[in-house]
Amino acid sequence: FCTSDDTKVDRRGQIIGYAAETSAKQHRTHVFSASITGKFARLFRWDRSGTAVTKRFDYREQPALLLDFFRRYSRMSRTARGYDPTVRLATPEEEASTLAALAKEGYEDRIDPKYPTTVLEIYDPVEKEKKYFYVGRPEVEPSSLVGRATKAYIAVDAKTLAVVFLKDCWRVTSPGMEKEGDTLRKLNKAGVRHIPKLLCSGDVGGDNAQTTKSYNLIKKAWRIGVRELTPHTHYRQAVNVVGKTALEITSSRQLVQVIHHAFIAHRDAFVLCRILHRDVSAGNILIDRDGGGILNDWDMSKDIGTLVARQHDRTGTWLYMSARVLKNPKKPHEVQDDLESFIHVLIYVALIYTPLDMVGDNNLRDLITNLFYEATRLHDGTYVGGNWKESGFFEHRVPVQVLFHCEPVQRLVNDLVTYCRDWLNYCS
Repeated sequence: FCTSDDTKVDRRGQIIGYAAETSAKQHRTHVFSASITGKFARLFRWDRSGTAVTKRFDYREQPALLLDFFRRYSRMSRTARGYDPTVRLATPEEEASTLAALAKEGYEDRIDPKYPTTVLEIYDPVEKEKKYFYVGRPEVEPSSLVGRATKAYIAVDAKTLAVVFLKDCWRVTSPGMEKEGDTLRKLNKAGVRHIPKLLCSGDVGGDNAQTTKSYNLIKKAWRIGVRELTPHTHYRQAVNVVGKTALEITSSRQLVQVIHHAFIAHRDAFVLCRILHRDVSAGNILIDRDGGGILNDWDMSKDIGTLVARQHDRTGTWLYMSARVLKNPKKPHEVQDDLESFIHVLIYVALIYTPLDMVGDNNLRDLITNLFYEATRLHDGTYVGGNWKESGFFEHRVPVQVLFHCEPVQRLVNDLVTYCRDWLNYCS
């Protein structure tokens, strides 16, 4: 099952794709499935940490195995089958209220009849209160089966009918990992600028929180997998800011402004609260309704006094990680890595969404692919990159090969690339 034969790789990918799509489109804690190929079958249980899969068996010679699985499955409750019990379909009256509230705030374009209106529950242990929110089509939907599996919604508060931003994810529950809501409370209390205001947050299920089960199987004698698994807990939070991502800028001026505002938020958090964001990306920098910037998604943030590594994987979004983090997966994440990520966000968005000319025979597609998507798989399955980013700073590849029509952006990029080059020279 785990061989690298092309046919089996494709088959595995198809099986994984079904489970990933089911988990993305439905409100699920886990998914069961059966795969039948010819005379052989396997049974699966999928969650956001990983997958438990049986040995292959001949269902013609051992029909009881397959029959017993479906017999048991047919008698399970919806919760045991993997449906989230904290979610229900909205009534016609609730759906009408949701549509009216969204239309009133100018979000008619977010209404999609293919997605039914559902009601999500958030229990906040600090406020000791359950709150309910109406949601429809997610703004962000996970493509991967494992991981945080973030879904983001423009939601409506069931009590006040205020339009809010709701995040549904599977947070990492490794020792020392703080909940994003607790971090936002600290930042809000300290007066950090250009960040969302927390409305409520909590683990789904409260004291009986929904957690992944695959992680509990890693020490079983029958396990043949070698990859590290990460435990996750289902988590939701609501904040007051409904924004667009930095990828939706309307001008180069706005691009620089929203990144500048996010930079201010990052600096405030670092100076006032000793908190490092560690996942600066175009998707985590939002544009508010006034055109300003918001630094969002603080779930991977860390107190700079915490020296112990909390995860076995590096932290961040690959496209925007610093060159040194990409080249060395075990490198501790420092403030300089976040600052470099801001520069990568600026260059990436500017290359794609602002007018420019390429110099000579240079190709924009190749430049973007090499700078931001470079990845080499090592023998242990680890991916590394960053060589093109590093050499790009030393050779001033972007300002030399690219001429932005906006001259202030050209000068800014040139200055920032110079700063990065000097920092890498200092580190070498």
